[in-house]
Amino acid sequence: MRSWRKKFELEQKYAVMFGHGVPREMFPPGISEDEIMKAVESCVQNQKDELMKILDVEE
Repeated sequence: MRSWRKKFELEQKYAVMFGHGVPREMFPPGISEDEIMKAVESCVQNQKDELMKILDVEE
């Protein structure tokens, strides 16, 4: 499991890059924090805001 500091830094990078925070309120309860953070990391690495697509969540 990632440290809270790494999670915080990753979420900060995501927010700066895409202009909004991670929209947890839009995710169903079945998606784990680890899955969310892996998806956030992927978005930051690819520089594409595809969080909903990666997590298979309809907007």
